[in-house]
Amino acid sequence: MGNIIKVPKIEESEDTVALSGAAIDALRERALIQQKERREYEALYGAGSWHDTGLIFTDYDGTFLDQSASSRKFKRKVKAAGVPPIRFHDQRHTTATLMYRTDTHPKTMADQLRHAYVSTTLEMYTHKVSPLERRVAEDVSRLVGLGDPEENPKERSVRPANPKRIPKPRAVDVMRLLCDLACGSLSGV
Repeated sequence: MGNIIKVPKIEESEDTVALSGAAIDALRERALIQQKERREYEALYGAGSWHDTGLIFTDYDGTFLDQSASSRKFKRKVKAAGVPPIRFHDQRHTTATLMYRTDTHPKTMADQLRHAYVSTTLEMYTHKVSPLERRVAEDVSRLVGLGDPEENPKERSVRPANPKRIPKPRAVDVMRLLCDLACGSLSGV
């Protein structure tokens, strides 16, 4: 059975999604990489051999990503990143929870997640965050160069032994990693 693109459950799901500049940069970079992959594929297999699905996250020949292979790659990248194991779909829960913890209005959250009802968002995708999880989130933000480590010392945990040894990637690097984790677009791991 082949892949099918389904019509969204609610009409609003087809609306434009707000993205950060870093996410847009990462998607543009991925589109450029795909153009190169397409040229290389067609050089090997002939003009017109690429399957143009209109998607920018595709398999080597332009077809849909294999869900099982993408899931395995995602698990390897999560493990290599040294974070607790999560399923691919758990990123949606994490996104909703992070929006919730930054005091994003529930209606805005529901709109971003394309839920017809705010209650769906609040019941399914928000989870209480423990103080330990809050400290971990603060530490991760500080390690990647986001936020001020002195801003709220009560919510910080112990600093690493030598924070100067930890590189501080740019926001676009973080978005590229998230896209890579989400879509398994890069080779390796």
